[in-house]
Amino acid sequence: MDVDVETEVLQDDDPFQQVEPDDVQVEECSGNEGATMERWYHLAALVLWPHSSSVPIKLQSLLHGGIGSAVKALQANIRACKQQSTELQESHEMVRRLVKHLEKELDSTRLFYDWYSIEAMLDIVQSCDDLQLYIKYLAVVTKKGFSAAIADNLLCGCKHFGWAALHDSLCTMLQHNVVKKLGESVSFVAKLCQTSKASNIIEDEQQLRTCTKLATTVHVASLANPAQHIPVVPFFKMLFTINQPLLLQTAVNIIKSQHTKDPSSLAAVVMELSTWLGDKAKDCGPFVELLESCITALATKVRQGVAEPTTWAMKVPFSPCCADCTLLATFLSNPSQQVGRFKMGKMRRMHLHRRLDGNQMDCTHLTERF
Repeated sequence: MDVDVETEVLQDDDPFQQVEPDDVQVEECSGNEGATMERWYHLAALVLWPHSSSVPIKLQSLLHGGIGSAVKALQANIRACKQQSTELQESHEMVRRLVKHLEKELDSTRLFYDWYSIEAMLDIVQSCDDLQLYIKYLAVVTKKGFSAAIADNLLCGCKHFGWAALHDSLCTMLQHNVVKKLGESVSFVAKLCQTSKASNIIEDEQQLRTCTKLATTVHVASLANPAQHIPVVPFFKMLFTINQPLLLQTAVNIIKSQHTKDPSSLAAVVMELSTWLGDKAKDCGPFVELLESCITALATKVRQGVAEPTTWAMKVPFSPCCADCTLLATFLSNPSQQVGRFKMGKMRRMHLHRRLDGNQMDCTHLTERF
């Protein structure tokens, strides 16, 4: 190439400072507005770099928009590339460099990082078909934090690389987070315990080995931290799928202890588990115990009856935007008034209807026409 370095290569820190505009438009004063001037510039630059620097330069360009933007761009590039193509190999090299970048910069406050990017990155890293890279990225995820949302992506990774290959990494990830995030850990392991078998029991030996280790770790943590909330349905499913009746029985005891004040609150849980278990429900001793406990609590409530309310005041879930709203809010928060009458036309009345219905207020309304 024939290049004139003096006139065709940018050398100053701000080479465009003295450039004359290509067009200038001026609008004169009008009324209370002052004059305005707009200058238009049309500039272009040709940037050259060695082919060997293509991958790092492209990655840096993607990172200017943040990690989330870079991940989305890489995901789109990989999907568009043909197998064994040069473009695909280049995208995979960018993924490897991005993992290294995250290892170094993960604690930086300047780094934009969200859980969507973590989930998407797991799929992208998996596409490289590099087990060690995948394990390295799991270590990055563990260092940053923990979310049950990544379990679905990890399930795909386990099926791709094999449960045995990721066993140690999954156990380490859970061990680092189970105490401080017990509820999320339960949901995380429950998702990994998914099986398509009609028995709801894991039959794959490698998956069973890994999930049994993970579920046992969660179970031990739940015994050591009884005050922490546990999502009941995932907790039950997790222990049922690994076919550990004794652990499941202990889990039911934990669940009952956390609902001693109001066992009837388990009604929705029992209904969901009954549907999930199907015909196996009647033969599952821990479930039957949970069901009987719930029925006993509901029967006790029915015998006690409903206590007369001590106040009719309700929490107002909206901010009044007009005089009619203010009047309605005053009525709802009145501790003694049970009925309120508002004389107004249809449009104003419909506005109050939307306030009540949209916020699912525990009251009814009736239109009286005269």
